[in-house]
Amino acid sequence: MVQDFAICSGDPVYFLKTHVKVIHLDRGEVPFEMYSYQEELALALQNGKKRIIMAAARQAGKTQAIAGMVLHYICFNPNKTVAVLAQKADQAKEILRRI
Repeated sequence: MVQDFAICSGDPVYFLKTHVKVIHLDRGEVPFEMYSYQEELALALQNGKKRIIMAAARQAGKTQAIAGMVLHYICFNPNKTVAVLAQKADQAKEILRRI
């Protein structure tokens, strides 16, 4: 368990794939199966990239990947504060529910 914690703290992709579940519209609660571009996004964020430009379609899972990264961040950085901003309050609340 301690070894798994150490791996999870350093590897957000492993953490998300192994320990996080998401709600699928048809199948209900399922493991977070990340696409390659979601993994690239997670690794770019982990490596401290401040600005990321991404060509992606709507409904491609960008928000899901970011919510997963926020979850990883708050789990392994207990003395940090995170804010969720969106165009509308309902959108921000939905993202918080996912986290």
